[in-house]
Amino acid sequence: MTERELYEQLQTTGLQVAYRAFDESDVPEMPFLVYFFDRSNNFGADGLVHQKIDHYQVQLFTKEKDPDTEALVEAALGFTFWQKEEFEEDDEACTRIVYEMEV
Repeated sequence: MTERELYEQLQTTGLQVAYRAFDESDVPEMPFLVYFFDRSNNFGADGLVHQKIDHYQVQLFTKEKDPDTEALVEAALGFTFWQKEEFEEDDEACTRIVYEMEV
C-alpha cells in the first residue's frame, strides 16, 4: 500500500484528514485525523532490502472519548493489522487515539 492509498482509505471515514498536521490557520473542528510515516521496518537478507515495510501512525483527535468515531477509523483500517493507544491531551482538551501499522 502506498501513502496515497492510505490517505484515500482514511478519507472513507468522512473525517478531515491531513498528513502530519493541518495548517494552523485551517484546523478543523474535532474529530479529525492526521497520519504520517514514522519509520521503516524492512525485511532484509544478504545485506539487501528484500521487502520494504513502512510503519505509519494514524492519530484520531476527538473532544472526548468517542467509540463510534473510533469504529469508523478501525473499519477504514480493516485492510491491515494495527495496534492502538489512547492519550488524554490536557493542554489540547482532547482525546488522541494513536493507531500504528505497517503497510
